[in-house]
Amino acid sequence: MGIVILIFGLGFLTGFHTGESHHIIVQPELDTNEALDSVAEQLPEGSRIIAKFTDDRHALYYLNSGHLMKFDAKSKMLDEVNLNDLNTNVKIYYDDHVDTTGIISAKLSPDQQYLILTAVTMAPDDETEGNYSLASFKLDTRTMNILPYTPPVPKTKEKKDSLPPVRHKEKPKEEEVVTPKETYPEAGDIVQPEQQEPPKE
Repeated sequence: MGIVILIFGLGFLTGFHTGESHHIIVQPELDTNEALDSVAEQLPEGSRIIAKFTDDRHALYYLNSGHLMKFDAKSKMLDEVNLNDLNTNVKIYYDDHVDTTGIISAKLSPDQQYLILTAVTMAPDDETEGNYSLASFKLDTRTMNILPYTPPVPKTKEKKDSLPPVRHKEKPKEEEVVTPKETYPEAGDIVQPEQQEPPKE
């Protein structure tokens, strides 16, 4: 009978709101890729997988209720990635009773090296209620270093300086009506009087 490793999520895997715990079972004889697949199938409701690395990192990252979780398939350990512990200049604001706190979005960078995270933060020395802002970070998935991140400005279509010439439809030329000139007799011409009909009585 195989030994079963039971990973307990004490509330942070499913319902931060309900206080329920969630159990993920990983059999120790599974190789790293099988362990990753097994955990991916058992994630709590509402979780979203951010990245699954089958290379030398052997890790699965997912987001649940504003918390970033990492499953290490080599050690078969599931841990929360606490950005506040990784960098003292980062202070993520978590409120387990509000869905829009903690890490609100996460995606894998195009080079697959970093997780790009957007989180609700507060100043490290400020405990004032409601004094929150959004900040973006990039987490190196190899070294677990976290750095501030400035998202690139979306590219807009550039307007062309030289527009093609506007062609106006030409009106057809109106033919000039030439009125015939009256010709007058020149000196020496014999002019015949026009014949007129006699008036009728």
